[in-house]
Amino acid sequence: MAKYGEGDKRWIVEERPDGANVHNWHWAETDCLPWSKTFFTKSLSDLTILDCQGILSIKTKKVEKVDGEAYVNVRKGKIIPGYEISLSLSWEGEANDGEGKTLLKAEGNLEIPYISDENADEDPEVKVTTKDEGPIGKALKEAMLANGKPLVLEKVIL
Repeated sequence: MAKYGEGDKRWIVEERPDGANVHNWHWAETDCLPWSKTFFTKSLSDLTILDCQGILSIKTKKVEKVDGEAYVNVRKGKIIPGYEISLSLSWEGEANDGEGKTLLKAEGNLEIPYISDENADEDPEVKVTTKDEGPIGKALKEAMLANGKPLVLEKVIL
């Protein structure tokens, strides 16, 4: 073992006057939540879910919230991503008669309470709600569950 001050100059962990993290040897963390918010907003806003030739139509309006954490850690050159995110978006639908006349419009929310790297191989829980609990509102909610859930999960999970 070398005496103090006689160490190998190539030693990467030595104290550097410029404080540089050479080759990301030391722990470095990057917050990716702003990027995640932008990504989900672009891919899930104004998304057509269902367009059944004038009978039922459903589309997402906007992403209401993206909460949690998303990060990329680097240690000794290894990249370690992680995320725990909850997502909520609003949707709107309308039911028309055969002539194109609007019978009812309904709005609601779709929420994914927990998306995580721990359960990346599982389908996350998806909650769909509607503000109108009448028969047409329930039909739109069921159509959103049947058609919107797989489409949104496809965009979220990639």
